[in-house]
Amino acid sequence: MNFLTMICLLPVAAFWAARWFFFRNVIDQVGSHDCRISVETLVEKLHFAGKIPKSMKDKRTAEHLAEMLMISSFESLKTQHPQPVILRKRADTWILLVPPFSLMIAAFAFFVAKNLTLILLCVALVNALAAIFKFTTRQVATLAADQAIEKLRRIRIPRQADEEPIIACIRALVWK
Repeated sequence: MNFLTMICLLPVAAFWAARWFFFRNVIDQVGSHDCRISVETLVEKLHFAGKIPKSMKDKRTAEHLAEMLMISSFESLKTQHPQPVILRKRADTWILLVPPFSLMIAAFAFFVAKNLTLILLCVALVNALAAIFKFTTRQVATLAADQAIEKLRRIRIPRQADEEPIIACIRALVWK
């Protein structure tokens, strides 16, 4: 049973290590870069008909601009490939919900069952499935990132020095 728990923990550890290295590390380095263009101006240039999330209004950082470009790319991809985009959105939601709920259920199970090995195995298995689900939908996010970079280059933002941090954040958002 301990061997099975260790096997289940491998994808979880790989996912969180990749997420830290490819997403969090890059966002910490270049995500706070202050750009000359705001999210609202970017949306106007993109001719994006969707809603701007409240958390992004009046923001000018590279991370927020990259996130808005990814949102618009996912919306345009949704018309061409609806099912993979829906799967990616579900994976994004799933990876946020599974870890806290699995730990909460494990705490309750510990008080009832008292079989720590079995509880850890179940928590590791559920988290491994969530990590694999998120990783297998990464290709859709990569395609959206490529479209977002193409959109960014097409709209020509005011300061070209802002383009590289935004592109780095777009590539990092694939691992979010």
